[in-house]
Amino acid sequence: MTTSTPTTTGVSTEPAAVRAMPTTGALFSHLSHVLCLITGFPYLAWIPALCIKVSAKDEHTRSHATTALNFVLTQLMVWLAGFAAWLALTVLSAGTADWAVVAVLVTAGVAALAYLALGAAYSIAGMVKAGRLEPFRYPKYLAFPIVK
Repeated sequence: MTTSTPTTTGVSTEPAAVRAMPTTGALFSHLSHVLCLITGFPYLAWIPALCIKVSAKDEHTRSHATTALNFVLTQLMVWLAGFAAWLALTVLSAGTADWAVVAVLVTAGVAALAYLALGAAYSIAGMVKAGRLEPFRYPKYLAFPIVK
């Protein structure tokens, strides 16, 4: 980014588009997912991303909010499907002491934690890109293109 040099009239020579480019909304659209994970409400992370997308006035913020919204909705679908599968397996295996069932449940738990960590890492990468005014896209396996 260029540095602003005041002229004799006291007006900046920096273009107005560069001077007025807000990054707060774009940053928070990615940060909201991490904050919701930390606070224990990951199923609410789509609300800030949707509000930012609807109220964004510039293309940079709208693009990052749309990307974050697709990511959060994909995460929500994956977590709900995983929870339903875990619940079904737990209910169906009630009363049995089969080690295979325990191994599947433990493996699913470790995979869920790895998916959570991967999602948080990509959210942080999205925040960094948003702060630098660069475009960012999550990998297709983390964010299905649901919202355009």
